[in-house]
Amino acid sequence: MLYELYQNIEDEFGKCPLVVFPAELNEDSRGIQSYWIVFESHNGDASSREIVWLFGGEKDISEAEGPADTSCPLYFFELVPNATAPDWRKRVKWYWLVSSQPESEQDSAWEAYNKGLAAYQYCQKDKNPHTQGTFNHTAWEAGWDHASSIW
Repeated sequence: MLYELYQNIEDEFGKCPLVVFPAELNEDSRGIQSYWIVFESHNGDASSREIVWLFGGEKDISEAEGPADTSCPLYFFELVPNATAPDWRKRVKWYWLVSSQPESEQDSAWEAYNKGLAAYQYCQKDKNPHTQGTFNHTAWEAGWDHASSIW
C-alpha cells in the first residue's frame, strides 16, 4: 500500500517524493486524508527540495504558497533547510510547541494560538486575493505578536 501511495504521487506530479507523511486530521479537514511531501528534483548536477501539502490527494500547496495546515513534521525543515515561507514555518513550530505542552496548559496556549490565527484569517479573507493557498504575512505577524504576548 505504501508503494502504491508513492507511485500514485509520482505519477500525478511527475517527480518522485522523497518523504510522504500523513497530515493530522482535524475538524476542518472533515475526514479528508492529506499528506506532507518532500519532493526532490534533479537538474543535471543540481538538486532541490520542496515541502508540499497535498490536501485530499487533489490540491497541492507548496511551502512558498503558505499552506493553511500547520501539522507539517518539524524534521521536514531539516530535509528542506532553505525556507521559502519563514512565517509559515514559525506557525508550524508554534503548533508543535502548543501540542507538546501538558494537557493542563494546552488550553491557554491554544487560546493564544487561535487568537493569532483568527487575526490572520480575518485579514486574509478581506485583503488576500488568493485566499485558498497563499498567506497574508502582514496580518499573520500582527496575530503572531498578539499570541506571543499572551503566552
